[in-house]
Amino acid sequence: MEKKKIYIKKKNKKYRIQRKIFFSITILMLFIACLFQVIGNFTFFEFPNPQTTLTENMVSERLTVLTENMKDVNRYETVQNPEYLVISENFLSSNMEVSSVLETLEGMKLWHQSVSYKDAELMNFQDMSESVETVIVCGDESGTALTRKQLDYLIEKGIHIIYTQMPAAEAIRKNDLGEIFGIYKMNGVLDQKGMRFVDDVFWGGNLELEDIEYALEDVELHSTCKIYAYGLKVVDKEIVERNEQLPPLMWRNTIGESKIFVVNGKFFEENKGYGLLTAILTNIYDDYLYPIVNASVMIYDSIPYDGVANEEMMMEIYSRDSLQFQTDILVPSIVSICKRLDIIPTFYTSADRTLSQMDYIQRAVLELGGEVMYQEDAQVKAIDISNPEGRIWDEYPDLPVIVTGFEKNDEDMTKLYSIGSTFGIVVHRVDISKIINADSKEMDWVNVSKDYSNYIAYYQEDFGYLKRMTAKDASIRYMEYMLMDPVITYKDDRIDVHIENMPSEASFILRTEKQIDEVKNGTFEEIGDQIYLIETKQAECSILLKKNKNDVYQGTFFKNID
Repeated sequence: MEKKKIYIKKKNKKYRIQRKIFFSITILMLFIACLFQVIGNFTFFEFPNPQTTLTENMVSERLTVLTENMKDVNRYETVQNPEYLVISENFLSSNMEVSSVLETLEGMKLWHQSVSYKDAELMNFQDMSESVETVIVCGDESGTALTRKQLDYLIEKGIHIIYTQMPAAEAIRKNDLGEIFGIYKMNGVLDQKGMRFVDDVFWGGNLELEDIEYALEDVELHSTCKIYAYGLKVVDKEIVERNEQLPPLMWRNTIGESKIFVVNGKFFEENKGYGLLTAILTNIYDDYLYPIVNASVMIYDSIPYDGVANEEMMMEIYSRDSLQFQTDILVPSIVSICKRLDIIPTFYTSADRTLSQMDYIQRAVLELGGEVMYQEDAQVKAIDISNPEGRIWDEYPDLPVIVTGFEKNDEDMTKLYSIGSTFGIVVHRVDISKIINADSKEMDWVNVSKDYSNYIAYYQEDFGYLKRMTAKDASIRYMEYMLMDPVITYKDDRIDVHIENMPSEASFILRTEKQIDEVKNGTFEEIGDQIYLIETKQAECSILLKKNKNDVYQGTFFKNID
């Protein structure tokens, strides 16, 4: 009897162990099943990342605050102690020549005053403010904006003079302006194709534009002149000659301490005006520092695209419909280009958030550090700089589009180098709908993407130092740049900078013939010959300079005189 009890106890104990193991295994299996479910959810469905959401909210709030602050942005138009006097007969915003001048002065934070031809004619320059260092004459075809007596007085005082458009030849003869402009001989109007800017003008060295056609006065210059741009000799789309003996487009004459700059043609009426004026201003002085935005943005417009597409062409070229083409070919190709060329993409779309391909596309963009902006709630607009509403300096946070499309052309190169050199911002937008709505096989993405990649690689050689960022981040930097108010003090061996309305980070371009010894409260990087990028996160910054012992005079460009 006793043995039986022992057996029963052992049997019950064995049963209890088996039941415990059974429940443990069951719980473990349930846990594993839940774990796989969670992993599956994260793999196939996008859940909000608390950190990402917080960052996006902070960006949106910052954009809202800056947009409101833009109403009170400091303007550098003044009648008290202007450094630059702008003379024009037309100050309407539609006048691109004057707008590019005023926007450049605003962007470079330079105090200026606008004066009409009529007021300038009545001005007694002896009573002019002693703060004026440079007089800019816009669109003076008649050569009468300033009298010869006024010009002589400005030169006597060592004040610099800039003519954004050279007066007509007859006006130069009539008003005896040839000596002031450094002109030795005028040979008549010439139809010219192609132009070359030397490395004193835009960043990135000598820019050549072989397809641009224009008219100019064929002039010969005194040896006191330095040429900054001249024509090319182009035959059958090939440059066969490039030298300073060809017709000059922009030059500087020096009389005493006064430097007189002349632009031979109506180039300020186009997007070249920004960069030309910046080049002129930075060539007046040995050391010149000015603020820039420091942002490079790539916007892919209309992707994902769910509108009306040329499905027949899509199937003929890619054997896929438009949505399949985007997920199977287009997005992987863009991702590859962005990785190879170090691009942070911004996708702009009017597609519905619930589009089946949206999750895949959004993950691909986020992995590159980019963003997807939905049309219905986008805080940032990107407007072509050619559009009057898309001007550089405005109280609205519209991001100015500098270059567009898939292929390099002279018009875009002009805007890129002119505006990029002045404001330190490159915004490139490509319209993907042109690929999806293609009306011919010429828009085959396989071929177009090669041209597009070469296009980006071309200008990134010269603007590769600009910080890559999304459109939202660039808009913040753009508005902070317009709101910041730097005070720059030049000394022989240093440049001191004090910044009101200090942004999270401020960037400057320094052109100097000296070497940089140190930047206190900041960093520097040489981005070109005697061109430096200065960055600081402090409201006080000092650049310590020293003369370059290896400086050698390189001479000037000028036409030979018989």
